Amino acid sequence: MIRLLLDAGSDVNAVASNGWTVLMAAACYNRNPDVVSLILEAGASIDARNPEGSTALMRAAAHCQSPAVLRRLLAAGAEIDARDKTGHTAVMYAAATNENPEIIFALIGAGADLEAADREGYTALIFAAASNQNSEVAARLVAGGAAVDAQDRYGTTALMWAAQGKNPATVSALLQAGADVSVEDWTGRKARDYILENRDLKDTAAGAELMQKTPAPR
Repeated sequence: MIRLLLDAGSDVNAVASNGWTVLMAAACYNRNPDVVSLILEAGASIDARNPEGSTALMRAAAHCQSPAVLRRLLAAGAEIDARDKTGHTAVMYAAATNENPEIIFALIGAGADLEAADREGYTALIFAAASNQNSEVAARLVAGGAAVDAQDRYGTTALMWAAQGKNPATVSALLQAGADVSVEDWTGRKARDYILENRDLKDTAAGAELMQKTPAPR
């Protein structure tokens, strides 16, 4: 169908009212990498931006469940560490919203910068700890070399963000990766303080593990 439409003269670089290109839509919603290849072969701009500054690779990283699609974009020359208007990269998008750890694995394998941070100082690992419901995503990032104790502009670490969330497995994964429980944010709070206020986590095994590892305040 894609080939038929292209052969009929469809504009491969047409832009929708929301600023998305054909390639962005394919990268985001279509799991078949051959569709992406057809669109690229027809002359689609691989690093075109939508109004927020996102590229097709960023859209694929955020939502696509096929690592093959990402690899096809990267092989075609997609800029892996391009940033949108708020400083987010493809690996940050994947860490925040894509629960398939194979997507993170593909980006790490392609050399994504895991230490890159956005304007607020949030790294891919911080995004994973704060909002991704699959703890394996955070674990893959750490295994790939992400700094487990990196702090955002407020001094908050991935462990502190996880301690405020709803996924005990992410807290456990970060503890197993050696996250420093003694780090304080700019208000002087530690991960322990956050988990004590979190009704979803404080009575879990992960909460107990964190409490056990953190010396009680004097």
